Amino acid sequence: MPWDDVRLDIGDRLIVLATSNSLQRIEWGEMLPRLWQVQIEQAVTSSAMAHAVEKITLITGCTAADVLQWMNNLPTVLPTLLYKYQAQHLVRELKKLQIIASVILIK
Repeated sequence: MPWDDVRLDIGDRLIVLATSNSLQRIEWGEMLPRLWQVQIEQAVTSSAMAHAVEKITLITGCTAADVLQWMNNLPTVLPTLLYKYQAQHLVRELKKLQIIASVILIK
């Protein structure tokens, strides 16, 4: 599954490995529900904050202003619903920036 920060250009090839049911859902435009959120507890360093805003904006598609507001009110749960792989990817990227975060499943 390509990450949200990977962009395809004209001439690029995307190969999809999926079951026939999954391919049918793609063909019909049916999306699975986004059931995951990211909880951010703490930024270990202040310099990590600016990099975190950039990463969160890139991966979630939220505006930088919204992300900055959320990051200024830690701890917080990002209100954006994500797919599991997106939430896990975001948490991994935030941990590289010394941001304490975790993935949570909404009910």
